[in-house]
Amino acid sequence: VVDKKAYNKIEEALKIGDTATAAKYLGGWATPESIKTVSDVRNKLAISSEWKGLDERMYSIQIEVQPGAKIREGTVGDMRDKASGIRLQGGGQQVQLIDHPSISPNNYKIDLNKSVEIK
Repeated sequence: VVDKKAYNKIEEALKIGDTATAAKYLGGWATPESIKTVSDVRNKLAISSEWKGLDERMYSIQIEVQPGAKIREGTVGDMRDKASGIRLQGGGQQVQLIDHPSISPNNYKIDLNKSVEIK
């Protein structure tokens, strides 16, 4: 899940074939789950409004982790959103990208054709 600014930077870089720059705008976490709504972002992934603002447009971007990339998989824990005070339940599946995309961009393929705006 990326915000509109990151999505635009990724799109611009991929248009000119600059996959290394595009990868710099990915975060350090991903999920194999289908994330289509803001409720999914907040509840399944427990992404607080501090990290992705309440009024920000967000996009689910499909990436393919290449063989050899170091990852760690697990279940999203619950947390409290400091701004709203609401408990975010978590429970979704998460993947930590140990080989961060900004450092190891060749470990990730980005497919914007399968990206969707989260509503």
